[in-house]
Amino acid sequence: MNRARFYVTTPIPEPALTLLRGAGSVDVPDELPDAARLREVCVSGDYDVVVSQLRDTFDADLLAAAKIRGISNYAVGFNNVDIGAATANSILVGNTPGVLTDATADVAMLLIMATAKRALAYGMQVLFCPRPPGDRPVPDEELGEFAGLVTHTDWDTLVTTSDYLSLHVPLNAQTRHLVDAGVLAAMKPSAILINTARGPVVDETALVAALKSGEIAGAGLDVYEDEPALAPGLAELSNTVLLPHLGSATVSVRAEMARLCAENAVAMAQNRIPPHPVNPEAWNS
Repeated sequence: MNRARFYVTTPIPEPALTLLRGAGSVDVPDELPDAARLREVCVSGDYDVVVSQLRDTFDADLLAAAKIRGISNYAVGFNNVDIGAATANSILVGNTPGVLTDATADVAMLLIMATAKRALAYGMQVLFCPRPPGDRPVPDEELGEFAGLVTHTDWDTLVTTSDYLSLHVPLNAQTRHLVDAGVLAAMKPSAILINTARGPVVDETALVAALKSGEIAGAGLDVYEDEPALAPGLAELSNTVLLPHLGSATVSVRAEMARLCAENAVAMAQNRIPPHPVNPEAWNS
């Protein structure tokens, strides 16, 4: 069996690199690859799998020319990859789902408490809605231990009644700028926006305007629309708490993410469907 060939765009924690080296050769560049270099790597035919970060963009043009078997994202999100184009070109994409849930929830609560006058997290009434802008029934079986403790409502009601509006959605065409000027205007003047999801879910320019005018009371953010840049004026506001996208930044979480990422990459390089595929239909295409 031919040894697999991996290109890792940015060093990731152990046990990932050990797992990859056990399955084949691993190239990690000294500098972050720019778009041109990433394209060179993908079309060269020198690599089976690219182990990527959210900053690495794989658009339709690149994927049409790519000579790789798979992309293993070191992230739960995968909005940096054109999934339709990857599938059309039989390129599998893997991610690391489930690993960040607890850590991200902790950061969301930290931001809620950091923007409150006191730790109101205790005794809060919790409302939720399924991923907007749509809705669907949510049975008690899906809620598990939270059945009877949280209240299902619709997106519009959530926006207009919440004291803390906390976002937990992936980034896609439906959720980009989910929170725009209209949503911000519909929120309570005393409300606080919490975003630990993806930056472009919020129209950051509109958010700055709403915070400056007092349209909403404050915001707690761990993600930004154009990371690492911030919308002009955001950092100067006194009614924000801004974290540097550290929701997953614990040793145990990053190590588990790295393990899942490496296992996905090894499987794809060995022409197997990965444990956590984003587009399993690419396997059959």
